[in-house]
Amino acid sequence: MKKIITILFISILLFNCHKKEEIKKNTNEIIPENTEKTERETKAVLPEVKEKKEEKISLPENNITVLWSKYNKAKKKVKEAKETGNFKLTIESLLLAAQYAQQLNRDDIVSWQYNNAGYYSIIEFKKRTDYSHKMHKLGMMKAGEEKREYLNETKNSLGTELPLLSDASEYLKIANDFNKKSMDKERTRIIQRNINFINDINKFLE
Repeated sequence: MKKIITILFISILLFNCHKKEEIKKNTNEIIPENTEKTERETKAVLPEVKEKKEEKISLPENNITVLWSKYNKAKKKVKEAKETGNFKLTIESLLLAAQYAQQLNRDDIVSWQYNNAGYYSIIEFKKRTDYSHKMHKLGMMKAGEEKREYLNETKNSLGTELPLLSDASEYLKIANDFNKKSMDKERTRIIQRNINFINDINKFLE
């Protein structure tokens, strides 16, 4: 009986040891499989992520080269608009050019663009009112009733286009402000000459 018990004990012990070996073997098989899979997944994913990042790379909007290119395009539109007599596009393009010049920290160029916007507004005013012809005719007329009537007619004609001079005055004020940051005698003289014209018209219409 004692011998049988001993045999049974040894059998149980051997069975347990065999189980432990199987568990250890299975565990050792699982770990490398997961490690290899993770490494393969990492190698497959990384290049894709890198490619997506490269696709998003682009020049910033405030890049100097980009801004100069936009400024030159705006100036080209100014020239084309002037040649076709498109006053509205001329002013819009000048103001756009001024915007890019300001981003480039070129106060001198900004000042010129606003001065030009004021100047071309004055030119448009003269064109719509036939200013040069009317003022020349007034200067040639002799004093009298006929001249007084023509003077009133001229004032009414000029008055209808005053909004153009109002806009011009605003542009020239901005031009003057930027000119003070980078003072230039010639530019100062030209801006002031345009301002003086507007002041003279306002006095004439009083």
